[in-house]
Amino acid sequence: MVDTFLVAKVLIINERGEVLVIRRSQTDDRRPGQWDLPGGWVEAGEDVLAAAKREVQEEVGLMIKDPKIVFAFSEMTTGHGSGTWVFSIAHVTGQPAVKLSYEHDASAWKKPADLLGEITYDRQRRLFHYVIDNNLL
Repeated sequence: MVDTFLVAKVLIINERGEVLVIRRSQTDDRRPGQWDLPGGWVEAGEDVLAAAKREVQEEVGLMIKDPKIVFAFSEMTTGHGSGTWVFSIAHVTGQPAVKLSYEHDASAWKKPADLLGEITYDRQRRLFHYVIDNNLL
């Protein structure tokens, strides 16, 4: 039997078309020091969009409204089984202040095209290519 898991990630977009990214702590077990999007594991019985909102509030201290799912995929992973990643977009007014959790040590608002050169995690690079290629921002 294969274990399965679900991850909800959010592209938070400000009025200038910039995406909020957060840098994983240097002491993180997985991908230390890499830029990431707010989000995380969906808990058992939790709706994926509810998980997206919860994770954004926990990781960056923002309350988002009406995230829209724009991209998802599943694949086998090493050590965790079969995973599904669900990415949504949420828009915010202005450039709200970010309050980072202990899991991250920096945040920045960046243009999506610039992030293609900075995001090294393949799963998120796929998302940025899809969003840019389909003009979803």
